[in-house]
Amino acid sequence: MSAALSLTALPGDGGIRSRSVAILVADGVDGKSIAAVQAALLAAGAKVHLIAPRLGLVKPTSGEPFDAPERWRTRRRCCSNGVVLPMCGGVKALAPASM
Repeated sequence: MSAALSLTALPGDGGIRSRSVAILVADGVDGKSIAAVQAALLAAGAKVHLIAPRLGLVKPTSGEPFDAPERWRTRRRCCSNGVVLPMCGGVKALAPASM
């Protein structure tokens, strides 16, 4: 492995502090698990972005509806260091046939 290309060769503690992580969400997602992942990422210092097929409230199967302020079609894909793709029925809304 090339040290020049390795993130572990960079200075720092190897954490995710200041990294940008996108969480893809849609109606039917498990809201409690999304909240838990979001809280863990924020506690570790990451910047979290909730991204949905449309702007507005996401209706989860558990927990309260929550706001997704960004759309996946208009967000630049290069803007995140990582992506969380939840396992749920709602994830089908994130992969339309027109992709």
